[in-house]
Amino acid sequence: MRRIAVAPRSRGFKRQAFGRFARGPRRGANTEAFGRRLGARRRVALVRAPSHAIEQAAIDASTLAPGYELAHSTDSYDYVYAADLPCDVAADGTFHSVPIADWDAPTKLRYVAVPREAQQVYQLLEIESPIDAALLSGPLDVYDAGVDATSTYRTTSRMPETPPRGRVEIGLGVEPAIKIARTSTFQEETAGLLGGSLALVHKLDVELRNLLPRAVNVEVRERIPVARKDDTEVKIDVSAVDPAWESWDQEQSLRGGYAWKVSLEPGAARTLSARYTIKIAAKQELVGGNRRES
Repeated sequence: MRRIAVAPRSRGFKRQAFGRFARGPRRGANTEAFGRRLGARRRVALVRAPSHAIEQAAIDASTLAPGYELAHSTDSYDYVYAADLPCDVAADGTFHSVPIADWDAPTKLRYVAVPREAQQVYQLLEIESPIDAALLSGPLDVYDAGVDATSTYRTTSRMPETPPRGRVEIGLGVEPAIKIARTSTFQEETAGLLGGSLALVHKLDVELRNLLPRAVNVEVRERIPVARKDDTEVKIDVSAVDPAWESWDQEQSLRGGYAWKVSLEPGAARTLSARYTIKIAAKQELVGGNRRES
């Protein structure tokens, strides 16, 4: 039997040996040489152990299923996921999908269109995280629950990193059963005393038609030209908007943005309209042409 005691001193440590390492009159004497040899062996072991573990833990990410990725460190949050039930994972060197928990998350399906760019209506799924843990990014399978308790596969999207109790939007593609068409007209008129200015009148019409068997809420986004803040010779007036719209700013980076929010019953149609006028001096012309709508 052997025991080793470590005693502190003012500069470094002195070690005392007992048992069979110290015999005769030297029992209990300071044996710094032995302590140095012991410490050297320990340092080698500590240095080699982590590198050996890293080599053994090397993972080939190419064997992951499509859409999955290896977990990585972030500067945003750290959290431990506690599984509802214990589970066994086969030690066969392959990846396995392991259920962690089952949560009910509030969701909302809405529709957005930007007819100036594309005359299509897109579906957006809003998901509110119901847990106090962050969600890592990864594939997300979306199913549509039917009235007879059956589910229909819709699409596979990607869930971004989401903070605790956070909200995320998932694009589900085009909804072909909601039709949209946008038209515009342009008229140039003289205005002001003695015809010293031009009024460039633009009229927009957007027609929506719902062919789904249920009522829907659609957000239609539009944008009108804006003058530079230091330009006093150009004026833009917005009028005759039906129904009323509201200002829409995309992350405080968009000027002149507006949005209609309308409800449509099954089979219903509705026309949205707006009119704006650009006033400039008669001797001037807008860069790119006076007509701003195609």
